[in-house]
Amino acid sequence: MQSIQLDDAIARARDAVEIYEGAINNALQALMNTHTADDAASCYHASVALLAAYRLAQRQISDATDALRAAINASVKEMAAGAQITKYHVFTDGYDAWFDDYRDAVRAYLELTSWNKRLYLEEYDTPDDYENDVMIREDCVLAQGDFPA
Repeated sequence: MQSIQLDDAIARARDAVEIYEGAINNALQALMNTHTADDAASCYHASVALLAAYRLAQRQISDATDALRAAINASVKEMAAGAQITKYHVFTDGYDAWFDDYRDAVRAYLELTSWNKRLYLEEYDTPDDYENDVMIREDCVLAQGDFPA
């Protein structure tokens, strides 16, 4: 739906720009042919048409820009809706923590003094899956010593 609206807005903007270009050419011709009072009136009318075409082009380009922004926002929302949840799980025998950021997880892992420690990458489809510990992927990123009991 957003794509169709965007295509329509771009087409209207292109049409408006073509109308504007035609009005510029007409105004220039009128200016070059101004020799009498009647010619001056024609020049004035061409200038008014030029201004109207300019305003139309400006509106249509603004509409196309707004449609483009809406399409980009919709795409970002679609990507975010389909995004998986990634957590970094750091644990030992007496420590258990999850992090959203890999650097924070590594920092926590390195600060642990326990010999037996692990850092796992865990991916979930939904927040509910995270709450219920239903992973779609689990990989050991860093490991030291025996598996914590």
